Order: sequence, then structure tokens, then C-alpha cells
Amino acid sequence: MKGFNFYNLARSTLRVLFRYVWKLQIIGIENIPANGPLIIVANHSSLLDGLVMVAAFNFRLTFFSAAYLFDVLGVGFVLKKIKAIPVSTYRKTVSSRRTVKDALDVLKNNGILMIFPEGGLYKTDEIVNIKSGASFFSVKAKSTGITCCYNWN
Repeated sequence: MKGFNFYNLARSTLRVLFRYVWKLQIIGIENIPANGPLIIVANHSSLLDGLVMVAAFNFRLTFFSAAYLFDVLGVGFVLKKIKAIPVSTYRKTVSSRRTVKDALDVLKNNGILMIFPEGGLYKTDEIVNIKSGASFFSVKAKSTGITCCYNWN
């Protein structure tokens, strides 16, 4: 289908779910620029976090996702369609260099990169071992970083 945009379809569907079913409230979104280069950094406490971010913002976000999820039936299809960037859990591999290149390309093209700096999912209210990726990409691409926070209460 020419002109079909999977990301926009996913965002519209998720908005209905999060805004009307789960009563998602967004405060301060008007303060976030709609184009980049920009890095949005947020806490990560649920498998739904990325989906909430897609529903919340009016612009395209590019996410990192664990590389193994790209091999999970259905999940991998969606991640590829929304152009998520696979992240290897192993350091200094060819795939990690590719991850860095892909992320910098997003920022170079005035895109918006969504980063969960804890590098994984943690079920705690405490900040857990934040990784340096967000600051690395911000410095490398000379981009702005914006921190956002949300909770499920």
C-alpha cells in the first residue's frame, strides 16, 4: 500500500487505548520540540513504556530495543516496522558499532531518539545503574537532551 505508515497507525491505536481506556494524562508536552536532533530520556519500569511514549508524542520516536526481541514472532515484526534500533547485550561487537551508527544517523537527520538509560527493565522506584549512552549520543551528535518521567499510579 503506497503511503501507508505503520508507525502512525500504531500511534493512533495506542492513543485510543492509553488515553481513553487507561486515562493517560500528559503534562508539559508543549515544551518539547517536535523535531531534532533531540534525545528524550525516560525511566523504564514496564514493558509498556515504549508504547506509552509512542502514544504520548505527536512525532516519530526512534527506540533502542534488545536485539533478541527482533527474533520474537510478532514483536520483531513491529520493531522492524517502526524502525527500532537493535541493541546487543555484548560490548564492542560489529552489531554495537552498527547500533551507534544507526542512532547517530537518526540524530544527524534531525530525528528524535528515545532512550531508557537504565538499559533494561527494573521494577523499582529507585534509579538503577544509569548507562552513559544518552550523554554519549548527545555529545557526539551535538543534540539536546530532554528528561521526562512518568508513573503508573
